[in-house]
Amino acid sequence: MSFGLDKENAVVQAAIRNAFSKNILMFAAASNSGGNLEVKYPARKDEVTCVYATDGSGNPFDKNPNTMTSSSFHFASLGVGVKSSWPRDLQNPPLKAGEPSERRQTGTSFATPIVAGIAACII
Repeated sequence: MSFGLDKENAVVQAAIRNAFSKNILMFAAASNSGGNLEVKYPARKDEVTCVYATDGSGNPFDKNPNTMTSSSFHFASLGVGVKSSWPRDLQNPPLKAGEPSERRQTGTSFATPIVAGIAACII
């Protein structure tokens, strides 16, 4: 889950409980709020693996929140300067025909799908 909420959400929580009861692995982005704010929901739930971002050398992303002490599962992965496909309509300035539609993106939301992909390869 590449999103974070300040408060719990009943619909998301029901989906988490349902997935957890079926032994489905879940990963969620920690947040990009830095060390002054807490990990966002749903990453702070015990049923979910909280994902932090690092650069290509394994150094923590400077906007990672502080590491949680209450959650059982934490993981960090590349999340700084991740080469990402990006819709042409959202490029600024607009792309010329034939230009690649890619951007380098940074944050825990970009680390989370990498972690999920690694888990899928292992399983």
